[in-house]
Amino acid sequence: AAGGSLPSDSLPPGGSLTGPPVRWPRFRGPTLAEYAATYLATARPRLARSSYASRESALRLHILPRLGTLRIGSITRQDVRALIAGLLEAGLGRPTVRHHLAILCAILTQARDDGLIPSNPAAGGWREYRLVSRGTPRHLTGDQLRAMTAQADRAGPPWDAIVGLAWRTGLRRGELLALRWADVTLPPTDGQVHGGGTLTVRDTLYADRTLAGRTKSGRARTVDLSPQAVAILTRHRAWSREAAFRAGTHSPEWVFWGPAGL
Repeated sequence: AAGGSLPSDSLPPGGSLTGPPVRWPRFRGPTLAEYAATYLATARPRLARSSYASRESALRLHILPRLGTLRIGSITRQDVRALIAGLLEAGLGRPTVRHHLAILCAILTQARDDGLIPSNPAAGGWREYRLVSRGTPRHLTGDQLRAMTAQADRAGPPWDAIVGLAWRTGLRRGELLALRWADVTLPPTDGQVHGGGTLTVRDTLYADRTLAGRTKSGRARTVDLSPQAVAILTRHRAWSREAAFRAGTHSPEWVFWGPAGL
């Protein structure tokens, strides 16, 4: 090119991880930080909001501070190994490091598909770091569950109902907080504890208190309620109506409302 300048269709957005996709100069590769902006912009339409936020924060907080200034074509296995070791030394758990490595691997796979690199230096099992889970899924022990339930019972409504339902239904936090009473079917209240109730999971509440409009899987599902779950919801509905009356508001649409929910 004349004057030694390099041909370029457009330049990357300055320092932004969420800028629009760009076309890179033919004779130099982008840095990882620059290419990450393109990756996130093109991935955003296909990712759930929570998944996008997780990838953006992993890049911003952990991956790019260590590798962001490197050119895509210059990243080596040694660089990736140093990243893994650095994250572990910083105190991140192996599942978290595995998650961050998967994000880096996805970015470099896209770069390979775009013709920027011949192979992906982050690919592989990295067995020496034991990042692959070989045990049973982690879950609360009986003692931990009893301690958490006792703490929620001491806190009172609505926390006792939130923890009790999470235990007995397996709903995610955002799904619990997005429940409407219209989605809950309870048997008649006649002084007896009944089974036979159901709830329909349709939505998810994000941390910023906005609704996703769908569950993580994208499909509504019906959950059968145990007698214990029915009792929890029956008791919580009575408390909720009384709390709304004291506050001078109408009977709430949401199962969990106020500071805990919507």
